[in-house]
Amino acid sequence: MTNEKGISMISLIVTILLIIILAAITAPILSSVINDSMEADAKLELSNVQSVVENAKSLIMTDQFIPNEEEYKISDADLESKFGPVLTPEEIEHIENINGNPDIQAPFKYYLMNQAAFDDEFGNNFNVKGIRENREYLVNYWDGLILVNYNGSKITNKTDDPIIPTPDLVRGKVDIKFVPNGNSEWARQQAAALTFVIGEETEIREIRYMWSEEINEPSESAFVGETISTSEAMDGVTINLAPLQDKTGNGWFLWVLVKYTDVGVERTKMFRSNAFFIDNTAPTATFSVDEIVR
Repeated sequence: MTNEKGISMISLIVTILLIIILAAITAPILSSVINDSMEADAKLELSNVQSVVENAKSLIMTDQFIPNEEEYKISDADLESKFGPVLTPEEIEHIENINGNPDIQAPFKYYLMNQAAFDDEFGNNFNVKGIRENREYLVNYWDGLILVNYNGSKITNKTDDPIIPTPDLVRGKVDIKFVPNGNSEWARQQAAALTFVIGEETEIREIRYMWSEEINEPSESAFVGETISTSEAMDGVTINLAPLQDKTGNGWFLWVLVKYTDVGVERTKMFRSNAFFIDNTAPTATFSVDEIVR
């Protein structure tokens, strides 16, 4: 009887030890699975926020939205306390310099956004829903930056350094002056001219253009037919383009595709004008006949 009790006690101890060992092994795995799931949820939420920020930029470009700088521009104190652990001192200084510069316009600044802030800015229009309680985002509408401090880790939609701009190592330069740069006066047709500003060490290889209602950067394959003399562009000549006609709408843009070499490196750049307004809607009229006299 004593031996049986001894064996039972040993079995119980072994069972308890096995439970402890299994718990020690599985607890970190379970914790890791839970953390991975929560992080995946945070990244999904961030992607939903990104859709709203991208839409807001398109509204900014058509003068339909201006961020509420007075209400939601992130303060230096909030920047330090909420994002200091995941940003470098250089990144924080860069944001503070941007937000503190009165000559920089609202769309280029950084904002502290949560669910209530997004609801206030966008209401029932294109908006994000279901942001977790107490989760706050650092947002720059123009750069398209979204960044969140998730449990002391930086989660962002940018794959490269999201704050400090990469130094421009390109010595050349390509820029375009649109004349006029958009026209909000309704007309049967709209016309524009271009002047190119070309820097040293830059050679223009190809220029194409098109009129389009697309506000976001199109694909290269969309540019068909209309070309511009590269020699005239290099000489800085004002170039008159084929007018926009037989169209109707208040959101037509002039897009220009430039292919060039910069210090021997092949590059491609697109330029977009402001909006042109054009109206070729056929007139309508109604009439009635009271009497026919023969």
